Amino acid sequence: MNTRSVNTVDQRLSTLAVLLEPVCTLARVLGLSLDDLQRMLAVAYFREYRQRGLSLPAVARHLGKSERTVAKLSKESREEGSLEGSRRLQLQRDVVRLGSIGPVDRETVGRLQPRLDATLVDDLLGQMELAGLVEETEAGWVTVAEHIDMVSTELEARLDSLRHFLTSVAHLVYARFFKREPEASAFARVWTFTGTRAGLDALERETYERLRASAIALDGEDTDAKKLASVLFALVEPPDDIAWKPRRGR
Repeated sequence: MNTRSVNTVDQRLSTLAVLLEPVCTLARVLGLSLDDLQRMLAVAYFREYRQRGLSLPAVARHLGKSERTVAKLSKESREEGSLEGSRRLQLQRDVVRLGSIGPVDRETVGRLQPRLDATLVDDLLGQMELAGLVEETEAGWVTVAEHIDMVSTELEARLDSLRHFLTSVAHLVYARFFKREPEASAFARVWTFTGTRAGLDALERETYERLRASAIALDGEDTDAKKLASVLFALVEPPDDIAWKPRRGR
């Protein structure tokens, strides 16, 4: 049997690359350009260092960038959204805004940003439909209702819950791939199976209630030997719409 020793640094980089795959998948569904995705990553990476308490000069050293570049990232981080300057995303925002009022035809979309050619406009509208932002009707493109009904406070709460969930995922990956401590709890399993909608709903409800009751009981124990822990529970049907099916290049 041939065995190959894997350098620890290479192993961790491979782990990081796997973690980026879901981000790239969702960026592809949304239709982000590579420049937009790189800009989002740069701002997020900058925020990570700042949240650790590093000064701007120290962040510049860690990122391998000039202090001028880091100052620009700092400004983008403070602003609402780091992709306001993206023409593609601004066009998406305009289409969603107009489509919530009434149907929008291709000519109207083209006039929003005349510098974009017709092929790019068609591609962008198709991508927005794949992402579930708009749908095409006989009269034109209209915004999907769920994207105009969500209030800001609800979105912020959901994003905070997502951040909490993914932070725990990062802790789990770190414990299993970066720093193994045999005595520490870091357990992860995924089962893929089939079931009826009613059965899946019952499984979700019953399992959650058992986990919740057990967590409350453990948290209430009167002992100094307790350790902080997080339990991740998720049950989801993999999407099978057109956004997740292979497409031939055009």
